[in-house]
Amino acid sequence: MGLCIGSAFAETSRFNLTYGDETIRLDIYNPQRSYCPVVILIHGAAGIEGDRAERYRGFATDLMDNGFIAINVYYFDTKSKDWVKTIIEAISYAENIPNANKDKIGLVGYSLGGTIGLKVASRDSRVKVLAINAGYLPDGFTKEDAANLPKTFMISGSKDTAMDTLNTLKQWLTDLSKPFQTQINSGLGHDDVPLNVLQENWEAIVRFMKENL
Repeated sequence: MGLCIGSAFAETSRFNLTYGDETIRLDIYNPQRSYCPVVILIHGAAGIEGDRAERYRGFATDLMDNGFIAINVYYFDTKSKDWVKTIIEAISYAENIPNANKDKIGLVGYSLGGTIGLKVASRDSRVKVLAINAGYLPDGFTKEDAANLPKTFMISGSKDTAMDTLNTLKQWLTDLSKPFQTQINSGLGHDDVPLNVLQENWEAIVRFMKENL
């Protein structure tokens, strides 16, 4: 993990990302130390509020406790539904957080968030690592796009239709000699992941971020 030094009280704050006529909520979990890597969390189609709010707060808090600046992006706030642009704008916002190490930025995406993460990471070289859990290939995504990905960690249930994405990306990245890791949850589908496996998957993502940012 990138050097994150000093000590102060950690904090969680709500900020607004504004660009054009868009206003997007960001929850930033900041360890308040120097030179902290940044991880941007991209939620799935079920959203980041309601039943999923506690889960994403827990993810971000865990990252903060491990020395990362973690950002939950409410990208469904985007009027234009150009969610890729919203995440790219969030990266630009993150670069300007005073104690952020702008050379160490990672993305974590679940399901729809993984699809968005693949698009962003293939287009924006500021993203140094990508983790996708049950994500799908974006429409039109090609092997040439995969060639632009940073080191990538892919998680899928063996009975999840996202396995098609994992297998395709795995083959492309192997052909391209690009670094990647995979984790397959045997016998599980897209939404039937028990809490203990969800926790194990998350712990694997945190390890991946600590080892590569």
